[in-house]
Amino acid sequence: MNKGFTFIEVMVSLFILSASTFVFGLYLDHFNLLKSKEFSQAQQLIEATRLLDSLKNNPPHCKELAQISPYLSLGIAEAKPFKRVIKCKKDSL
Repeated sequence: MNKGFTFIEVMVSLFILSASTFVFGLYLDHFNLLKSKEFSQAQQLIEATRLLDSLKNNPPHCKELAQISPYLSLGIAEAKPFKRVIKCKKDSL
């Protein structure tokens, strides 16, 4: 009685191993893409928060505030307008 694997069994196992490695590679590539997109959106959120905090801590004059865009784009296709949360300095004339 011969012990061991036949050529067909070895070829089938190699095919299954290569197919599963290929699928895992696609999954890993997609995971890295999602991770980079999430990191980019997090960075944009931090920048937007810093902008709002700086405007809150050092408010501009009312004329300057009117020139600031009412949209903070966070990398999302549909940017929503934010409510006026910044009090402006009144011009003292």
